[in-house]
Amino acid sequence: MKKLFASFLLLCLFCLPALGDDFIAMPDGQQIRLEPILLESQFRGADAVTEDIFVLTLYEGDAPFQELYFTTMESGEYGPLIKAHDLNFDGWPDLDIIYLLGASNSQHIFFFYEPDIGLFRSWEYGYHWLSNFDADPETNLIINYIHDSAVTGTKEIYRWEGKQLKLVRRGEIAWDENNPDALVLRIAAPDPQAGELRTLHTGALDLSTASESDLLSFHQERDTRLWEGLK
Repeated sequence: MKKLFASFLLLCLFCLPALGDDFIAMPDGQQIRLEPILLESQFRGADAVTEDIFVLTLYEGDAPFQELYFTTMESGEYGPLIKAHDLNFDGWPDLDIIYLLGASNSQHIFFFYEPDIGLFRSWEYGYHWLSNFDADPETNLIINYIHDSAVTGTKEIYRWEGKQLKLVRRGEIAWDENNPDALVLRIAAPDPQAGELRTLHTGALDLSTASESDLLSFHQERDTRLWEGLK
């Protein structure tokens, strides 16, 4: 079984956000320069972690026009990890800052650009549950993946409703609580009336007898079922 896990792990590739963007090209032709400055580092003894507090100054030409404050555990010698991309599909780039970068998953801080005032604003709800995600402009959906192990993990699809992200569909592959050598699959969607997730599809795979092809097919089944009726 260990050989099966190791072989399957080679099939799992995770894309990490790029290092900081120095300039943002806005749709109106404006060029915004980003300058992060470390203010202080603080040690949280209870958690045994160090957080760096930054001020991110935004410039148009040589003129600063906004300061954004954030905390990160991932600054290092190259500074904070910052990426600009359109997360809410309004045609304007937003700021995505890595707060914590784990071996497979990450946590983010987001500042959304508001074109009516020409400034970036921190989103009040936060996005710490987003990990390995893609913003798909063709479908206006956010596709998120939460890695658990070489063979388990959860894929989620979100859609914007106003300024909130609403879950559309969730596909989870997890260990079977009743069988340590088996996986279970559950595809679920929110049920507005019941106020909870409604199961759309289930499946199971016994790893003690499964081949690598069986395991790959099981994951492909999750991906296929996840999108049924959404495209």
